Amino acid sequence: MKIAILGAGLTGTLAALELAEAGHDISLFDRLDHPFSGASLACEGKIHLGYVYALDQSRRTAVKMLQGWAVFRPLIERWTGAALFDHHLSDPFLYAVPKDSLLPVDGIRAHFHAVSDAMTAMNLPAPDRDWHEMSRTAYAATFDPDRVMAAFETQERAIDTAALAAAIRQALATAPRLTLRMGCQITAVTRAETGFTVQGISGETPFLEGFDIVVNALWEHRILIDATLGLPVDRPVVHRFKYGVFTKNPQVLRAIPSVTFLIGAYGDSVAFSDNAYLSWYPIGLISQEVALRPTVQDPTISADQTRRIIAGTLENLRALMPCTASHLTHNEDDWTLKGGFVTAWGQSGIEDAGSELHERHDVGVFSNGDYHSIDSGKLTTCPLFAAEVCARILSRHGAAR
Repeated sequence: MKIAILGAGLTGTLAALELAEAGHDISLFDRLDHPFSGASLACEGKIHLGYVYALDQSRRTAVKMLQGWAVFRPLIERWTGAALFDHHLSDPFLYAVPKDSLLPVDGIRAHFHAVSDAMTAMNLPAPDRDWHEMSRTAYAATFDPDRVMAAFETQERAIDTAALAAAIRQALATAPRLTLRMGCQITAVTRAETGFTVQGISGETPFLEGFDIVVNALWEHRILIDATLGLPVDRPVVHRFKYGVFTKNPQVLRAIPSVTFLIGAYGDSVAFSDNAYLSWYPIGLISQEVALRPTVQDPTISADQTRRIIAGTLENLRALMPCTASHLTHNEDDWTLKGGFVTAWGQSGIEDAGSELHERHDVGVFSNGDYHSIDSGKLTTCPLFAAEVCARILSRHGAAR
């Protein structure tokens, strides 16, 4: 079968690799010049255990994250080998609760217990279920106790997305029957007498091409392309463009812990073997809109804005983590910005406790015949949904060997 996969993030690339191995002819499209260059790359790389979604009292988001976590490594390792995970994981995350958190400590503590119960019910490995609440004396060594009212140690980790991207690109380069169609902006998908017609622009040249099967693994443009096929869009979707701050300064890598502040418009930090990522949500967020697609596809910022984002991110993290104060200094040579869209159901920001952004359970593969649209949800669930769409296609059409 001739299959078009739209979007070369983690979901699209993993689906492309599996379907090509099954003998199908794959065209993998992306508007950027290289695969794995968008939102999958420009994030902290956290492999969620569900802790951050404490405002979803149904716990459905936590369970969805745990389902993704359980298969994340084996599904990726199949293509990259074990060395990626052996050498490019962060230290375990701390979760710190500022005094103006949207959820009191009692609620967060109850959620952590619920996550442990869910992990036990799913028979996930016992060591990964471990978390404990730090004493005030213990967390005061890292956090300002006048600003932070509780902290928890967990076994949750992140993966270095730059290393992940390099490993996935290498797998794509050697895959049979897989053609990379980079620099192609997809504009529409329509039904044909047999299969589908994919319409787009390659460079400045329009194209129309027929395919038997289409997998829409786009991110900020996914809903728009669904609509061109006539699929209903009956709920609001919010697109946010957020910058994080990256560094390779070895002193910073040694100094910063892996931390997420919850719950609200805060930030996080994570260090890997040769780079670190930091973010402060109110500073790094440069656009937020409810629409089928973002009004501006590639936001740009000035040099002054870049300096403000870097300085503001470092300043806010220093205030909460005084232990990092001597290392989180604004030397322009040390810091760069990487940004990407965060697209999800909703119409208000994370500062709103009632926002749908605090949930990620209504995500996954949505199929209409041989057209499959994938709401990847989070990086954690990308491999899970890539495997699911491949299973649906192969159960319907089989391998082509």
